[in-house]
Amino acid sequence: MNRLIRCQGLVVLCVALWFSSALQVAAQESPGESVLSGVDLVGTLAKLKHSKKDSGDRILVKLNVSNVGTEIPASSFLVSLWLSTDALLDENDTLVAETEVISSAVEPGQATVVKLKKRELSAAEGMFVIVTIDDENSVVEDNEQNNQIVELVGRDGCQRHTLLIDAEPNDDPALSQALGKIQEDFCFTVRGNVVVAGDVDTFRLFVRNDQTIVATLTDTIDTDVNLELRDVGTGEVVRICADTTSPDVCTLEVLGAVANAPFDANIFSLGNAIGPYTLDLNSDPIADVVEPPPGEQPPATPGTPGTPGSPTDPGTGPGESSSVTGTYQGSGIVTLNSCQTVGLNGMFTEVSSFLSVLEQEDGTLTGTFAHSVTVGSGVYVEDGIVDGTVTLTGGVSGTWSSISALNGLVNAVSNGTFTGSVTGNTFVLESSGQDFDGDTCQSRGSFTLTR
Repeated sequence: MNRLIRCQGLVVLCVALWFSSALQVAAQESPGESVLSGVDLVGTLAKLKHSKKDSGDRILVKLNVSNVGTEIPASSFLVSLWLSTDALLDENDTLVAETEVISSAVEPGQATVVKLKKRELSAAEGMFVIVTIDDENSVVEDNEQNNQIVELVGRDGCQRHTLLIDAEPNDDPALSQALGKIQEDFCFTVRGNVVVAGDVDTFRLFVRNDQTIVATLTDTIDTDVNLELRDVGTGEVVRICADTTSPDVCTLEVLGAVANAPFDANIFSLGNAIGPYTLDLNSDPIADVVEPPPGEQPPATPGTPGTPGSPTDPGTGPGESSSVTGTYQGSGIVTLNSCQTVGLNGMFTEVSSFLSVLEQEDGTLTGTFAHSVTVGSGVYVEDGIVDGTVTLTGGVSGTWSSISALNGLVNAVSNGTFTGSVTGNTFVLESSGQDFDGDTCQSRGSFTLTR
């Protein structure tokens, strides 16, 4: 069928080619006997990128072509890229790119990377790309049913959309799988699979400018994976998406970003959850803030008198909340009970620093924290984020969520509440919370921190 597609208008020649090919195959087989070649070519998609340009749409397809058979192909073969209005290849589809693969590149058990690309296309969003491997049947294979890949092109509202397939190993920042640069109207889709309990998949984004990143994680009840977004530069967890419902949607507003600042999207599971997931990321612009003209100040807000400042504590102005912005370090006591990990139950004194970075805008508080607890011969490390409010007198309260690891292995996702107060440069903090992902662990903490 595919030969006829290539030879439209040359029917006689096509029939001749088909007849010649049939004779060659027949010569390899005895009557009533099927001879297997021992070659089996398989294609797996690695990346599909679709971009909209003034000069026309662009498509890039990257795939791995492997030979899972036992013999070397007798000849080279073509890998071809087609555009179609549906998911079925027929005579109405358009061949837009192809490349030849030599037989030595796919010896038994080996794979080769193939890239196919085309520029200046008419609008391709919503169409299908179909990739065929050896559609001319130059190589006789044991299985001819695994030589085609079909994918939908683009995503609505995306100037550029990249589909990426999870590729192991990508378990930590040093092995992170690069997604690419993200800016307004750029979108990414990642298809992955949690293959074993405790598996972590790390994907790196490079943020080009101030923007809001919207992350949507879709999984199954059996998979129930979670997502954390981490600032690679500071190492801080800046957002945790760990709801038990699917899809799980969370947003991250990036302000004051250094050009191409790296952020890691980490997918992880707890307990014995394994299975497939899909992560969608897209970038939206941040609403413009109207600044007053040069030399003109915004109107003052009536309120109560402020508090005096100091070299390390700026104090407050009229009608402002007490300033709690800063980096705090200190220690405290953590009490854990009803935890599945028996060694975690009990009261523990912090033996390493508790670090919290808080940012305040009017009466709203946001920040991150990190602390560790020594548990017997192990170390329990927790990274989290906080959201809350600040009163005029320095009282703070709000919610927190965190991801915890015992000896480097992620074992809990938790949330809870906190209250406290900032007096001068001293932050006294009380917190309580619980795991909400596969455990019943309860926690309480009391900390004294210094700015």
